[in-house]
Amino acid sequence: MTQLLQEVLLLEQVLINLIKNAFEAVEKIKKPEIKVIGTKGGGGKISLSVEDNGAGIATENLDNILDAIL
Repeated sequence: MTQLLQEVLLLEQVLINLIKNAFEAVEKIKKPEIKVIGTKGGGGKISLSVEDNGAGIATENLDNILDAIL
């Protein structure tokens, strides 16, 4: 497997996880909103963001947001 393919697959998994988390965050909201936004920058770069109107991360979990289990 080429390094480019590995990076594409990793990016795909990151996006899947972010979108899954967004769906979980809004599942009990009366008017859920999820936005996936992509913008093209210079030099062939892109920027992707996933936004939702869920409650967000509890303050006590902020120090652990990069842990794989959270």
